[in-house]
Amino acid sequence: MSSTKGSQLEDDIVSQIEVDRVYEDNATIPRSDVKEVVAAVLNDLYSEHSRSNAALLERSSSRGSQYSNRSRPLSRKTYQAPQPPPISTVPSRRSSVSSKASHVSSKVPQKKSCKGKCQDIWSTPAKRRQCLIWSLFGLMVFFTLLLVLIMVVKFTTGFPSSIEDNVKEDSTEESPALEEHLFMLIGGYDEEGHDSTEIYTRLGPCLLPDGYPAILPLGLKGHMVALAKNQVILCGGRSVVVNKIGRSCWSYSKSSNHWVEIPGLRVPLGYGAAAALNEHVYFMGGMDNEKRKSPKVQVFYWYSIWTLKSYKILNVKSYAWETGPSLPHPVWGHCAVTSTDGQIIVAGGWTMRAVRTGLKKTMRLMRSGKDWEMYPLMKVGRATHACTATNYAFDTPVVLVAGGMDYFHAPVRSVEMLILNEDEPRWVSLPDLMEPRAWYPTLGVLGNHMVLINGKGPAGFPRDTAQKYQAKAKNWTMIEGRTQLRRADGRGVLIPVTWFPNCLR
Repeated sequence: MSSTKGSQLEDDIVSQIEVDRVYEDNATIPRSDVKEVVAAVLNDLYSEHSRSNAALLERSSSRGSQYSNRSRPLSRKTYQAPQPPPISTVPSRRSSVSSKASHVSSKVPQKKSCKGKCQDIWSTPAKRRQCLIWSLFGLMVFFTLLLVLIMVVKFTTGFPSSIEDNVKEDSTEESPALEEHLFMLIGGYDEEGHDSTEIYTRLGPCLLPDGYPAILPLGLKGHMVALAKNQVILCGGRSVVVNKIGRSCWSYSKSSNHWVEIPGLRVPLGYGAAAALNEHVYFMGGMDNEKRKSPKVQVFYWYSIWTLKSYKILNVKSYAWETGPSLPHPVWGHCAVTSTDGQIIVAGGWTMRAVRTGLKKTMRLMRSGKDWEMYPLMKVGRATHACTATNYAFDTPVVLVAGGMDYFHAPVRSVEMLILNEDEPRWVSLPDLMEPRAWYPTLGVLGNHMVLINGKGPAGFPRDTAQKYQAKAKNWTMIEGRTQLRRADGRGVLIPVTWFPNCLR
């Protein structure tokens, strides 16, 4: 019986292998699971074979002795095992195999595609709505975090973030020409005194025809300059020919291209400061030929000549002088500017010839025009420095000071800004100059950059180079364009680009 059973099992295995091959071609479960199913099928076949043998034995015993010789177990030769079904009948057997395979495969983790998983998870409208809600919530959180990040970056870059002119953007082609400014550089000295003038732009020096702008009547240094009523007013200073401080004044307009002499100062004055406010030009402090420091303020103003709407000086007798409120203390080597909100600010300077102490003091002419008010001290005392007035971020009036000489008569790189807040004006430090400058360099806004030009360098020699402030990088860099002459102890003034429009073309 055992040999018969073994033969039967071998035949069944052969048949099952055929079934296995047919089944595997269409199955979706692993081969290992199919083999488990095959083992289960073999067990069923073995049980069926045992029952068949038992039935045969029972029939043999009931028929009598004629079957006595068959009462022993069947031999392998006499027993014919059922033949496996042909391949064409496999699908009927596969139904039972499939049921067992499904039972086995249900216990084995199956890998599903992304599409199948999504179909299982979001199979109902309620689940799809839930998915949509969570997606919208996720987008809202993302954009909220992005907005917070932008605000953090904006507020941590510091206020203010750029130095700009007091102009607004305009899409017209004419507006930049009306809003931009040029430097008009006047006098000073290199190895000898200069009577020359030149124009410098954000693109570099402007080469104009000979005679433009007109040269000074004489070489000057230590003079005072201001722009008022579309004219450049120049007074005082030391003549490089006779080496004396004078009291003469001149006016220059673009229409005449001449320096026209106008009524002079009441006393000789040099190394002071000038600032224009409304129809008045204020000349403050300075020294005379005896090198005495003056606290006087001389005010120069116009009468009816400006009501004629003429840019030419038609009648010099229309000018007049008066004495304004004295400064709190004598000073020279200081600077003065008129802020964009109409305040005259005086900063720094020396008070004693022997010590020549660089001052940190700052003063403001009160709006009444009758007295001076002390302002916060600068962080670095300085004299013969540059200063200018502009707006920061288009809304806050500020005064910037750069360079100068410190307590030890050494040129400095320091740059500071006075924020003119009515409640609490204060000085803040800005990045240092790339190279120290002293002895009256010129400072102002050209285009969208703060530019410092001329003055004496660290070795004590006049310079012809310029530096500009990079707001984004927060540093000063050298400009390639140089001035036509090296200048120290000269003066510069910002003029409208309409005076020489070809300089930017």
